[in-house]
Amino acid sequence: VSPQFTVDEPGAVEGLLFFDKDEDNVFDPSDGDYALSGVQLQIRVRGATDVLAGGNVTSDASGRFAVSNLPAGTHDAFVNAASLPAGVVLCSNPLPITVEPGVTRFYAFQTRGGCLVLISVAEAQPLGTVVVVRGIVTAAPGTIRSGYTYIQDASGGIRIFASSLEGQGIAVGDRIEVSGTLAAFNQDLQITSPTLRARDPAFGSVAPTALTTAAVAAAGDAKNALVGTLVRITTAQVAGYGTGSNAINATVNDGSGATQVRIERGLAATDAAAQALMGVGKCYNVTGALGTFNGTAQVFPRTVADIVEVPCT
Repeated sequence: VSPQFTVDEPGAVEGLLFFDKDEDNVFDPSDGDYALSGVQLQIRVRGATDVLAGGNVTSDASGRFAVSNLPAGTHDAFVNAASLPAGVVLCSNPLPITVEPGVTRFYAFQTRGGCLVLISVAEAQPLGTVVVVRGIVTAAPGTIRSGYTYIQDASGGIRIFASSLEGQGIAVGDRIEVSGTLAAFNQDLQITSPTLRARDPAFGSVAPTALTTAAVAAAGDAKNALVGTLVRITTAQVAGYGTGSNAINATVNDGSGATQVRIERGLAATDAAAQALMGVGKCYNVTGALGTFNGTAQVFPRTVADIVEVPCT
């Protein structure tokens, strides 16, 4: 039996586009949030690029938009990313909206300064890009040297450079989420001016990757997936030292080829103290973060406990 009538009454949507500075999903100008004007938005057929009649709108000076006479059902609200201000991103686009017959529904679309990505994805961005990453801490803030923190996820590791993370109780094994600017220091990638977004204490541990000294030396390119990760070399004999203003570099070799172990002044205040940690002609197992200095790979021990003397045989 055919239905006696059908419901074809249209519905409407209204919305607000805003920058969510504190990322609490609530529009509150007292928290630094602000409305986004001049943003172009389309109401599209779900899963398609077809725009519904009257579905092209632009947010006004208050960040508001309104679309009426929409067919009932679930549609897509697509934001033209090119119309967003510089440094502002929408992490999910398009967003689903539901239109009900005879009803006006309200939607708030919050934008951010960056979207959470894997470390390897962040490292592939142009320098100066604001990135958001999350990883397990492998070197706690300030242990290698002031301003240095290392984190690692399933895709790789990276250094976070800022003293602002020190004194917050962040420890090895914590998982932290930070936003900051991708930068390079002597060709080694790092995240600068970070903001700590979240911290999960004692989240887990990262096992160091066992490498030969030759494999370490071959990983000097900042784009190498090993750079920034926790590594371990074994039975590496110290051949000699080269000094720097803030550290001393030990040349070591496990028989496969030479590489460097960089002993920062936080571990040894003087060259003599560093050479007492790793004596020339002696052999060591060394754990540390893998970094690069203008293409030369270096292992950064985090604490004295990362340097263990072993027989050379």
